[in-house]
Order: sequence, then structure tokens, then C-alpha cells
Amino acid sequence: MDSDSLAPNTTKAPRKVRFAPKGPPRRAQKTLLPKPENVEADVDAAKAEELMQRFNEASAKVKHKAEKKVA
Repeated sequence: MDSDSLAPNTTKAPRKVRFAPKGPPRRAQKTLLPKPENVEADVDAAKAEELMQRFNEASAKVKHKAEKKVA
């Protein structure tokens, strides 16, 4: 514990500063450019979606064979 904190009646003299303190400099904000869209990725995504549609349609059309009971 400080001896200063024990004496509440004493007042501290203002700190003498030769130069006024300055805050940190402001950072320049970087301009955010929109990301260019990748056309190839869009084409690949469209192809993948089309293939998934075909697969789902084909798997939905498959008919299961009736199981035969073995006696």
C-alpha cells in the first residue's frame, strides 16, 4: 500500500508536462473493393446442381422388386 493512499487530506499537485500528450495517430481506412465474381465457379456450381437433379430423379424412378417368400 502506498503512503499517499493513507493520507486523504493531502492534495496532489498537478503534474508538470513540458509538452501536451498526443493521442495515437488515426489509421487510414483501407478502401474495400468488392470481390470479383468467379464465372467458372458459377458454371461449375450450375453443372453440379444439374447432375444432382438428374441423380435424384433417376433414383426416384427405380422400382424395387417384390421380395419372394422362401418356403
